[in-house]
Amino acid sequence: FQEENYTYNKNLSDKIKEMLDLKMITVSDVYSQDVQTANSELALLQAKTNYEKAKINLLKYLTLDITGEYTFESPQEVNFNYYSKEDQEKLFDTALKNRKDYQSQKLKLESAEYQMTIARSGLFPSLSGNYRYSTSAIRPGDLFNRRVLSLGLSLNFPIFSNWNTDFAIQSADVQIKNVNEDLKALEKEIKAQVKNTLLDLETAKIQVEVTQKSLISARMNWNIKSENYELGSATFIEMQQSYRDYLQAQNNDIQAQFSYFTKQFELMNVLGLLTTEF
Repeated sequence: FQEENYTYNKNLSDKIKEMLDLKMITVSDVYSQDVQTANSELALLQAKTNYEKAKINLLKYLTLDITGEYTFESPQEVNFNYYSKEDQEKLFDTALKNRKDYQSQKLKLESAEYQMTIARSGLFPSLSGNYRYSTSAIRPGDLFNRRVLSLGLSLNFPIFSNWNTDFAIQSADVQIKNVNEDLKALEKEIKAQVKNTLLDLETAKIQVEVTQKSLISARMNWNIKSENYELGSATFIEMQQSYRDYLQAQNNDIQAQFSYFTKQFELMNVLGLLTTEF
């Protein structure tokens, strides 16, 4: 974007100087264009610096070695995705399947249910067994000649546990209800995040479509003003204003595409599909 701007201004500066030699314009146009060329060169240098800093910040975020060699590719065009109501339901299922926070909450519910099983075990009889092996030898040589084996079984029936079993069951039941409510609330929150991100993505898509139409109109207007300037039917100021409008339209289109790509990554994040592992 800034490279294209600098190249255009540099070429235009050369063309305006040729037009001055042919007495087609005044010298003020040359000075004005020289200023534009210098400004575009400064903007290009600043853009290159910002680009390098952005790469460093990205590598830091990804916890990669910033001194390594990497290839950065930008998408050539925006590919729009359209989501029907059925698609949204599938996205909800995908999010619930992949979100670590939701899976963690489900494990908490399983743990609470397991605690209920343990608590209820106090209501039932328990059977335990024991095994013992020893020797009654008094001399080392008779160690394995005078062996003693014993087996035992114990059957316990719960009669009264000082309400400990009831308390454990009630506590486990409360825990299950609390965890289950948290799970339902988290499920609603995840679905809301997916829905809101889809709405933001749709808005970003419309913004890209609008800015691209505006960009086409601005480019056509600039081309017309440039031709009129060469023919002498438009002033240098009018041509430059049309070019500034074209640059602004380019910038708006870039920002709109950036917003759309950002929303795509946000959707991947709320679906639990975004990872920084390599």
